[in-house]
Amino acid sequence: MADDAQPSSSSSAAEPANTVHLLKFNAPGVWSNVIVPAPAPSPSTSSSTSLTVTVDSLTSDLCLGLVAPTVQPMNCQPGNPIAFLTLMWNATHNRVYFLNHPLVPLGTTTGGKPVAIVYHADAHTSPAPGLRFTIEVDAADGAIRGRCSRSSDAESQVCFEIKPVTQAIRANLGAPRFGMALSGDNDRVRMTATFPLDLRTIGAKADTLVLGETAADAKPPSGAGKGGGGGRASFEAVAVNVESVLSGFRIQPKYRGAAERRQHIDVNEAFPGCKKIHSDPDIYEIDGFLSPTECQRLMVRPAVGMRAVRSRLAVCMRTLHRLCCGD
Repeated sequence: MADDAQPSSSSSAAEPANTVHLLKFNAPGVWSNVIVPAPAPSPSTSSSTSLTVTVDSLTSDLCLGLVAPTVQPMNCQPGNPIAFLTLMWNATHNRVYFLNHPLVPLGTTTGGKPVAIVYHADAHTSPAPGLRFTIEVDAADGAIRGRCSRSSDAESQVCFEIKPVTQAIRANLGAPRFGMALSGDNDRVRMTATFPLDLRTIGAKADTLVLGETAADAKPPSGAGKGGGGGRASFEAVAVNVESVLSGFRIQPKYRGAAERRQHIDVNEAFPGCKKIHSDPDIYEIDGFLSPTECQRLMVRPAVGMRAVRSRLAVCMRTLHRLCCGD
């Protein structure tokens, strides 16, 4: 699809009235979240509440999820945890994260109860144009599910299911809102829901995202982004972690000591070849940090002993000292 392409009028005419078009038009690599308020689930109803995202064009991963009440719309610096989706489903890879930690199925409990999350690998499909992805909260059985389908499919496929939802997830989500996150430079999607969508209440950063009732309305500001006829618009991106995004987040006592001992080390990011690839914890990648010979010597077999390894590590530590201290 072209840089400023929009869905055809025929597809738009057939879409539901309760539709919001969204374009991520700026800041490639920067994750921007969309927060969609939803009515509180009623224990007396058997219906589920869901948000569906239909792909028109996509240059990045597509993430859907549920958002804690304290989370605000933001642009997240590259390499930071995507903590502003409290429960995040990366639909591109069919993986679910809670507080930025991957949820991995471990089978069943000793009492025979099902594990909290189950993935259905055969349902995974990369987000191509026309595909629909749905995040669903089922009030009847207390489950959270992710679904995918094509426009031609009679029924959607379940990609993952969390059932039952654990106490930790319920406590941190509180009364959750639906959310979505994109990081591309020209990502265009459509949102529909089982509840009314109101452009006035959907939260998003206007410097990277634009919403509209039609595809024509969802276009970048004049002079900004692809198809805008000019350079990039300025935008604000913040460094985030779970603690800063969730004001009420509490570290479990068994982890508190490690968190308090965590220290930040100043690094000379001007060091040749140095590139920051993750924050909190800080992780750096340095091109050419070791020569091929040094790399080979580090990969010694245990039978050789640790003396050679200690020698190579000493070289690494001296280089790290120069990197951090600049001398």
